[in-house]
Amino acid sequence: MLTTLRISGFAVVDQVEVRLGPGLNVLTGETGAGKSLLINALHLVLGGRMGAEVLREGAEEAVVEALFELPVGHPAFGRLAAAGLPVLEPTGEGTIELLVRRVVPRSGRGRVFLNGALCTVGILEGALRGVVDVTGQHEHVSLMDAATHLSLLDAFAGVAGTGALGERYRLAFDALAALVREEKALAQDEQERSRRADYLAFQLRELDEAQPAPGEDAALEQERKVLASSARLAQAARAAEALVYGEEGGAAEGIGRASRTLAEAAVLDSRLEGPLALLRSASAEVEEAGRELARYAAGLQGDPDRLQEVDDRLQEIRGLARKHGGKQHVLAEKQ
Repeated sequence: MLTTLRISGFAVVDQVEVRLGPGLNVLTGETGAGKSLLINALHLVLGGRMGAEVLREGAEEAVVEALFELPVGHPAFGRLAAAGLPVLEPTGEGTIELLVRRVVPRSGRGRVFLNGALCTVGILEGALRGVVDVTGQHEHVSLMDAATHLSLLDAFAGVAGTGALGERYRLAFDALAALVREEKALAQDEQERSRRADYLAFQLRELDEAQPAPGEDAALEQERKVLASSARLAQAARAAEALVYGEEGGAAEGIGRASRTLAEAAVLDSRLEGPLALLRSASAEVEEAGRELARYAAGLQGDPDRLQEVDDRLQEIRGLARKHGGKQHVLAEKQ
């Protein structure tokens, strides 16, 4: 319990000391008498924030001290020991005193002392958690703090979190918690497998709808090159055909004259039969090449619709390859 609250240099208070006894203690007074100042001071003792604005006018520092008497074994002493702070010796009444002191100077940082040892506000706040409840219109009490629920339940059951009953409970709870975690993990695995199966089915449908054939992208790329260059290819074929069948100096005409000239000479010398046969064969090959070039040039026609169709199909196949990690031919596109 809180036995003593001492304040100096705080707000409008010069110095005051309030002693509290066992049982119910009531502070009454008119509005402005200072009741709220005592509650505000108690807030600071419990780890509330404070600045130089709390100093009384003319005071160099504000000091708030509180003395508690807590039963031996109170959790606050365990938190003090864990933080390396001193714990006083028990009194003859089976209690241990806990002294809190906060100092705020007009210049510089405030200081916090627990049993005379310097500490931080965070340590103070943690050590006194559950020691005092300040209840107001907008205040939270320890009953609303989930961290205190287990200790309150154990205290009500009379086990205080220790003993055989508490140990059996913890073992059973840990086993139940492990099973719950395993159940959640299995459910998550099942959900993940279901999501994976749905995604793979979607990918399969996508591939089935596209129906890409082996080597289709390479063939389309070659067709696209021809479609995009049809005018240039036709011009080249016609130019080559003209060189073969040109009226003056064409390849076919020149080979024909050479064959006729050599045929007359071969009558006189049979050794010319070999070259003559080669010339006649070349004449036939050249004439066939000329006809092929003519047919090729005539068959080349620009088809913008087919070019767009090929482009669209290539984009579809390449998109599937990128999405599903497949390989694709990469050719430079020349317009």
